[in-house]
Amino acid sequence: MQMHLSGLKNCYFCVADPKFSINENVEILFISLDEHFMSSFLESVISFWKSRVYPILYKSIE
Repeated sequence: MQMHLSGLKNCYFCVADPKFSINENVEILFISLDEHFMSSFLESVISFWKSRVYPILYKSIE
């Protein structure tokens, strides 16, 4: 989602090994934005907020 919100199409994502303090291993991944996934994900997020969050917020100010 950060890539979508910042307008990035590609980025590098760094993942530290769970034992990084001992072995200092880091994996660097090149990531491309999956626009189809993001579109579907945003539809789900919007639906969730409309059906679950907004009603609770509206009730809290009545």
